[in-house]
Amino acid sequence: LMSILSYFLVTYEHKKSENLKAGILYIIMTQAGTVFLMAAFFIFFKETGSFQFSDFRAASGLMPEFIRNVVFVLALVGFGTKAGMVPFHIWLPEAHPAAPSHVSALMSGIMIKIAIYGLLRFIFDFLGGDLTLWWGVAVLALGSVSAITGVLYALIENNIKRFLAYSSIENIGIILIAVGSAMIFMAGGSAPFAGLALFAGLLHTLNHGIFKSLLFMGAGAIHNATGLKDMEKIVEVLSRSD
Repeated sequence: LMSILSYFLVTYEHKKSENLKAGILYIIMTQAGTVFLMAAFFIFFKETGSFQFSDFRAASGLMPEFIRNVVFVLALVGFGTKAGMVPFHIWLPEAHPAAPSHVSALMSGIMIKIAIYGLLRFIFDFLGGDLTLWWGVAVLALGSVSAITGVLYALIENNIKRFLAYSSIENIGIILIAVGSAMIFMAGGSAPFAGLALFAGLLHTLNHGIFKSLLFMGAGAIHNATGLKDMEKIVEVLSRSD
């Protein structure tokens, strides 16, 4: 429901063809992520006969290892798509430039963090107990790739809103690095270090939710004042005004 409603926000300026294309890509990717999440929940239902989270939690330790691995992969792909994790990030740098800036602030600051929350619930709650080491390695590796990819693309981007979108991919990667580290420590029996890593990830989740929302609102103010999104042209305009 969140993804469907936000599609109409992304395509608010629907007379521009590029905005419609961005909206279509957005709804396809986010609904594909929903399919993976539905599959994960249906597997839990098959194993427990219930959609109650408490039943998921009670049955997780009794599920076959293969089923637990399948559920983890489905959750990682589903929530990773909604969070903008590489390689499922392609919708994010297209949707943000198309959406109004206050909508981008909501999407980047809040909505993609809901995916982080969902992933944490699956890993540490529904599938809690003995975590598998390769789960943490996978999350850590994907987070590292996301952080590096996001910052490299941001460095060569001139569109201010696309620049901030790639920055969000980078920061999602940083959060996942902390989450993956917590999973690795937990699998190794180092609960204090796992707690410290998870705290760092949650702190940066809150941090990014605040500062990225403010940055998108600032980008919107600049765009409204100058009519420009190209950062080089914005600098030229500001230098002439000085």
